[in-house]
Amino acid sequence: MKDEEAVAITKAVRGLSIKSVRFYNNRITKMGAEEMSKIMIQDESLLEDFDLSKNLIGPDFPIALVHIPRIKKLNVAYNKLERISVKLLDIQAIRDRSLDIKLEANWKLQEPPFQVACMGYDQVLRWLEDSREKRRALETISTVLGEKARS
Repeated sequence: MKDEEAVAITKAVRGLSIKSVRFYNNRITKMGAEEMSKIMIQDESLLEDFDLSKNLIGPDFPIALVHIPRIKKLNVAYNKLERISVKLLDIQAIRDRSLDIKLEANWKLQEPPFQVACMGYDQVLRWLEDSREKRRALETISTVLGEKARS
């Protein structure tokens, strides 16, 4: 199943009380995942468990997925993810509820490193927060050193 079919199915089941969807082992891309998410967000979907493992989602994590109103479990393992945006830290939906995101076996995952991603989502958030703090510190140090070099 490709994006078009997955989106069509999502549209067809609008308004139904579906709490779990298994779209694993298909050819769904980031664009398809985002389009399905938009439909579910507009319809205030009751979906709690969304399995998108073994698809073609990537290279970036589709942030729209975490905005599905009642989502509690999200499986994006075995996809083509390479990056998870620091923007996830700023999404209130993540802070408001417990959200289990499975990231295992996204072999090219660089941000955060694969080892961190496999530890679980809480560790990923901690890694991103630590990275943000380290970047700020490095930027400050670079600015100070740059100012000293000019004087």
